[in-house]
Amino acid sequence: MTVSLIFLASSAYATYINYATNLSANWISNPAGRHAATDSADGVVMNPAGLVRMDDGVHLHFSSQSLYNPYKIEVGGDYPGQRSYSQERATKFVPSIYANYKRDDWAFFGGLYFYGGGGSIFFADGTPMVNTALWGIEAKAGSQSPWTNGKNYFDIDYVPVSGPDGNPVIGKDGNPVMRPIAGPGAGASVEILSMMPAFTFGAARAVNERLSVAAGARIIYGFQSTQIDVQSAGPLGVKDTLYEGEWSALGGLVFLSVNYKPVERLNLAFMIESLAPMDWEVDVKKDLSQDNVLSHASGYTDKRTFRFDEPTKIFLGADYALTERLNMNGMFILYLPMWGEYKKPATSTRTAQGMVENEIKYDLDPGFEIGVGGNYKISQNTTFSAGIAYAFLNYDDKYQSEGLYKNNYFNLGTGVKTKVNNHFSIGVGYMRNIYFDVKNNATEFPEGKGYPTTYKRPDAHVLAFSLEYTFK
Repeated sequence: MTVSLIFLASSAYATYINYATNLSANWISNPAGRHAATDSADGVVMNPAGLVRMDDGVHLHFSSQSLYNPYKIEVGGDYPGQRSYSQERATKFVPSIYANYKRDDWAFFGGLYFYGGGGSIFFADGTPMVNTALWGIEAKAGSQSPWTNGKNYFDIDYVPVSGPDGNPVIGKDGNPVMRPIAGPGAGASVEILSMMPAFTFGAARAVNERLSVAAGARIIYGFQSTQIDVQSAGPLGVKDTLYEGEWSALGGLVFLSVNYKPVERLNLAFMIESLAPMDWEVDVKKDLSQDNVLSHASGYTDKRTFRFDEPTKIFLGADYALTERLNMNGMFILYLPMWGEYKKPATSTRTAQGMVENEIKYDLDPGFEIGVGGNYKISQNTTFSAGIAYAFLNYDDKYQSEGLYKNNYFNLGTGVKTKVNNHFSIGVGYMRNIYFDVKNNATEFPEGKGYPTTYKRPDAHVLAFSLEYTFK
């Protein structure tokens, strides 16, 4: 019997695989309006070449976001366990800070922010694949405990496998094929965390009144973790942590940015970010399964290494002043994964010589985001913003899993920013994310029977605020 389990850390804030686009409260207010903007230090990550168009001085920008981003997994067919699993943990604090020093034709900038990740998810009832993997481990052990603490948690019973016609499936031995199911009160919970903080720096120069360029680098630290806790069957069941693992990587990329203003009312921007190689290493903190069966079921065995890069990206932005009060803007982001390497651990195979490690190779296709928006100056010091963006991630359904599923979606953002005085500005933004469901048959029992699985992300809500200060 082979037990399969997928551990892929989910990112509460992610667009294309791990990368996040919501890097400031200004972006939350108008997701189409920042890639050609030249009015704030958040340009450090969205339009670096435009930073040299700001006034001389030191410009600081601080943003914080709070996100309610629920997840839901539904299993169909004759899956014997719970049919619906959900998580509703909110991410309360995702900060970012940027600085730009502008002097004459030069600007020097830097920032600390979350390149990707920035939150955690918690499935209080486990997930379909985790639960069935744990049942399979106990079922295979029979009357013996498969755990190093000598316990049995699930009080396993067996139910027959039904075929498409609803009748029991008969095995080669002439008997009905059976599969395990947990007893009353038994269960598991899964917590998945993803954090990808980054430090960025660079310089920009005005070539002339219309053209400016910038270059720099970003250093990315990736950290992801999974923890599985179990509750034993019965009214006096106890809770233990069966698995706790972390994997981390340190990588980086370089970027080139161009800002061009062909006429007074129109500003255009271009930026390209290189591939970021990311070599990950697994650190298993705890595995209570005998012979580390749980680690091998996921493939995330202690000290294992794998490579999962961040792709090349191209950013385009435009801003046009229709009137003295109204600006219209647009953006386009293209994700180009074809030059990277994208592999993750898969279930190990048992042979006569021992366990053989396997991997999943992701053949990712290009994805994109596109959006339009506008900024309207309500008064001399206050601006209202709104925008809409669509993300087509082009993530193949066969790669969807309960640990990492990527849904295409719309971003609808709006917000207000006001200038308190010549030095200080404050802003607030609200965004609603509308996701499309995705499906596959990832949930399987040891006998290989797949169950139609739907991955849902009910509409998410984001609230953000910003503080900006200029030393002149």
